[in-house]
Amino acid sequence: MKSAELREKYLAFFEQKGCKRQPSSSLVPDDPSMLLTSAGMVQFKPWFLQQRQLEPPFIGTTTVQKCVRTTDIDIIGSTGRHLSFFEMLGNFSFGAYFKQEMCAWAYEFSTEVLGFDPELLYFTIYLDDDETFEIWKSLGVPESHISRLGAEDNFWVAGPTGPCGPSSELYYDQGPAFGCDRPDCGPGCDCDRFLEYWNLVFTQYDRQEDGTLVPLPKKNIDTGMGLERTAALLQNVPSNYETDILRGLITIGERLSKKTYGSRDSDDLSLRICADHSRAVTFMIADGILPANEGRGYVLRRLLRRAVRHGQLLGIEPPFLGEYVQAVIEEMSGPYPELRENRVLIERIVRAEEERFAATIRTGQAYLDDHLASLAPETSPVLAGNIAFELHDRYGFPLDLTIEIAAEQGVAVDREGFEAHMRTQRERARGALKDDAWATIGSIFSDILREKGATRFEGYAHTELPEARVLAIIVEEQDGRDESKRSRRAGAGDGKGAGDGKGPGDGKGKGKGTGTGERRVVAIERISDGQQAQVVLDRTPFYGEMGGQVGDTGELVTSSGDVFTVEDTQVHEKAIYAHIGRIDGTLAVGDVVRARIDTMRRERIERNHTGTHLLHHALREILGEHVKQAGSLVAPDRLRFDFTHFEALTSEQLSQVEELVNILIMEDSLVSAHETSLDEARADGVTALFGEKYGETVRVLEAGPASRELCGGTHVTHTAQIGFMKIISEQSIGSSLRRIEAVTSFDALASVNRMEAELKRAAARLKVAPLELAGRVEALQARVQELESELARQRRAAALDDIEQMAAAALDVGYRVVVARMDGNEVEDMRTLWDALRPRLGDASALVLGGTGKSGRPLLLAAGTQAAVEKGFDAGALIKQIAPLIKGGGGGKPGMAQAGGQDAAGIDTALEQARLLVSA
Repeated sequence: MKSAELREKYLAFFEQKGCKRQPSSSLVPDDPSMLLTSAGMVQFKPWFLQQRQLEPPFIGTTTVQKCVRTTDIDIIGSTGRHLSFFEMLGNFSFGAYFKQEMCAWAYEFSTEVLGFDPELLYFTIYLDDDETFEIWKSLGVPESHISRLGAEDNFWVAGPTGPCGPSSELYYDQGPAFGCDRPDCGPGCDCDRFLEYWNLVFTQYDRQEDGTLVPLPKKNIDTGMGLERTAALLQNVPSNYETDILRGLITIGERLSKKTYGSRDSDDLSLRICADHSRAVTFMIADGILPANEGRGYVLRRLLRRAVRHGQLLGIEPPFLGEYVQAVIEEMSGPYPELRENRVLIERIVRAEEERFAATIRTGQAYLDDHLASLAPETSPVLAGNIAFELHDRYGFPLDLTIEIAAEQGVAVDREGFEAHMRTQRERARGALKDDAWATIGSIFSDILREKGATRFEGYAHTELPEARVLAIIVEEQDGRDESKRSRRAGAGDGKGAGDGKGPGDGKGKGKGTGTGERRVVAIERISDGQQAQVVLDRTPFYGEMGGQVGDTGELVTSSGDVFTVEDTQVHEKAIYAHIGRIDGTLAVGDVVRARIDTMRRERIERNHTGTHLLHHALREILGEHVKQAGSLVAPDRLRFDFTHFEALTSEQLSQVEELVNILIMEDSLVSAHETSLDEARADGVTALFGEKYGETVRVLEAGPASRELCGGTHVTHTAQIGFMKIISEQSIGSSLRRIEAVTSFDALASVNRMEAELKRAAARLKVAPLELAGRVEALQARVQELESELARQRRAAALDDIEQMAAAALDVGYRVVVARMDGNEVEDMRTLWDALRPRLGDASALVLGGTGKSGRPLLLAAGTQAAVEKGFDAGALIKQIAPLIKGGGGGKPGMAQAGGQDAAGIDTALEQARLLVSA
């Protein structure tokens, strides 16, 4: 059974049982505690928290979720099981069916659909889960095939408190050939004989702070079947890498490298890494992740560079990953249409990153050469472990390559130091690359969502609601006092909070618990007298910060006239709107308030938001369809638009983009929105924003006939309300990523007026009309260049005179050496001087120069001919000894070395020390 058939059979089976087929969610999770989506249930976390139920006839959902896990990236490829990218088959129930149905269906699917021999199936359950034990027995499973394991293996918990429950895992006996030959070998053993392929989690309890397990009113099902593992069993192959999709990618590596899989362990490792990582890279870019030096972008860059490096080890020269990308798209774009939609962009980004990495390798080689040259000629020189790690981490040099290059120069590498840095990085990665979607369970907002439901947003139709009820009030406490007012801690009962204090990315502590144990976010019943708080309502017209659009401001007014001034609005758990601000008077949970937003501020935001849609359309028209939105900020006073592109825009292109946007504005087209399904929107050609995460139902925003995008923000009703747009700047913000900043309406007018004022001021200084300013500046620039050329000519003439004097004053120390001060020269000028001086000094000669550069920074240069070096001159050793006298550092090779410093007052002392050293 091929992977595609397994994928479809699973979804169809659970559809027949009453589950609704849902698309995979993005690899970029909505949960801010997670870096990448790593399980099928991630998109359903709000459903579990709210105990929501699907509309009949559906009793649950079923998905095939794309996942990435890279916590232990260095072992991927070294075993047959570990993958960076994998697919997770899942089905989920939010109270409609439970253990009996799930176990029966799992057994039916395994034996009747997959055709597994029941004699080869084994099942694990939690120690005291007698209910599941009896269910498996009733289905015909022998007691000898049911094992009871402890909480670490078979009891799932969201955190110290919150949803939890036992699990049951399904194993397939691959036979003694895969085993460890231990007499107690069985399910749960570390060997590969009993391979787990399906995990069934029965979420049936709510763990309290005292450890008590309270039955949930609705019991949930959360399952996960590894597609690759199951495919390996069905295809009777020994590892995930021999399954049809991955084996097909390995074949590409065989063709490109002329190597045969299975012939040599080191080649097999590289072939597996290229196959696995190329698939992960393709899917990550399709979901809007771009190469960067931190976060998800760093994970992507590391995977891509690791694949390139292992391709080179196979003898494949980059760029070559494009062939893998094309194969992944051809094979997998059926269930994942975003691959096909972003094909051109994926291919171009991968190629650009491969070329960038080639340049990085060259830079890394220079970095290594410098450090090798700086080592003192000891009996057994050793390259420090931190340098080897830097080469690995920043430049992509594997340790064996560093060892090989160092060995050529007789230098060993501190392997233990390297491994110590690697261990530190792995620990840091495990802390950052969280794959637990329930990491924030027990936080204030997840509790509110679970107990009181989602906030109803009514801000599309209303800017004011006469009645909205206060559901919760959240404040930040500085210490542990005032226990009488606390109704719930932010956290999971451990006294540390559950979050990072950063909220949804603003760094201002507007989110969950601080995690410090000292400053805590708590829910209280009442605030008064200027207290700051976050207020949650049952319904609101306030737009919470999402999709780049900033949150609304305004006020909540009680029936007695007390006013809570809203300074910002944030959204938590995708459903809870927190109104952040300060009270003048009093406000209590249960109060009914009039909620009204600052409409003038909202209107300014709406102009900029609709403007970003027109800007997106114009960029694609002028630059090409590879342009995708990659982020935005829509504020009252400006807009910022990030997009994928591979080079700076020319002045002409920027003018064309700006002109097209303003043409669309002046057409005064109707702006409207409607809801539809994601599939229908895609089929209708609506632009889905690159990397954005969408549910089954989406909102389509149409700004005239030109722009049709999926968007949940607020907008003007006609494009002419934008006024006009003025682009302020365009710049690079990363590899293949550009940023435009622009203003609209009155802010655009103010910007143009400021520029006009500056133009007039500059023209007045040069005593020309504003329109003549450019010509006048060009003339002045030409005059400056003329004067600089004349100055350079005079300096060269003066330098020739200096050369004769230097040659005459050279010391004779067994070879001729000049030690002199030359200010006003950069290192390049000093090297030129050495080239001119060397013929006058003879074959055995050397030079030590010091001086301040054109910027006033002190510089030192030492150089010597080969004959001088053979007689004992060592420029690198000399510079290392005198550089501290200018508070600097440097180094180089015996034939040439240089240093920079911070203290120009030490130049003469450094040169005097150089005279003593060369004369000794």
